[in-house]
Amino acid sequence: IVSNPRVTQTVKLVRLEKFLSLQDSVDIALENLKKS
Repeated sequence: IVSNPRVTQTVKLVRLEKFLSLQDSVDIALENLKKS
């Protein structure tokens, strides 16, 4: 693990991005299920 603060920050942002896009996908999927 690199102890460089900037790298740590970037990794956190990337994980947050992935998590948020995953949340969006789940929400969209649920909406589609409700409509059908």
